[in-house]
Amino acid sequence: MVARHAPAIRCSLATRLLLAASVAIGCCVLAYVVDVSEMLDSGLEATNLSSKHKSKVVTAVLDTTYTDALLNMTMRLRTIEYAILRMQQQQKQQQQQQQQDVHAQKSTAATQSSGAGKNDMDSDSDSNDEGFDTEKEEKEQRQLILYDEEKKTYRRWRPDYRCGKLVLPLPDSEPVECDPAGDAPCCSSLGWCGITAAHCNCVGCFDYRTKS
Repeated sequence: MVARHAPAIRCSLATRLLLAASVAIGCCVLAYVVDVSEMLDSGLEATNLSSKHKSKVVTAVLDTTYTDALLNMTMRLRTIEYAILRMQQQQKQQQQQQQQDVHAQKSTAATQSSGAGKNDMDSDSDSNDEGFDTEKEEKEQRQLILYDEEKKTYRRWRPDYRCGKLVLPLPDSEPVECDPAGDAPCCSSLGWCGITAAHCNCVGCFDYRTKS
């Protein structure tokens, strides 16, 4: 029974790296908040404030500390996610190059043994596979941008923070944008929406808050 269900819970190396980083950063944030709390308690003991006022001070400081720590954690996780995405893209390119090399070798062997007939069949099969993948991606894209088939209306951004030319274009053939009024209005050169300098002020980035 265990061997039968084992493949269902396997995850990719990128997912394991992201989970490990999340746990590590979460532990650091928790330790930081605990240290701040202990320093506050020891510092307030020497004051003449009442217990009620001390509690309010601790609550206010911890709220601010937690918010800052959570924002820092979010930015770090996004940075890790971008690095993993870049690694996956490079791996995909290598796999595509290997597949092209294999197809070239097969085509050469087929030409030498039985002519170009088999090569034509392989080309048709590859074209059908690519068409199927594109059709599936277009369907998913339309769901993400809330495309209305009757009114021909849609959003110009996706809720999964993907953007730019690394995803399928919008129905008007323009690149997917980022929500200019949201928390991630800029598109980075890696095709992700965010609000850091790596999203808004880099070569290849675009800030949709400034779009006319």
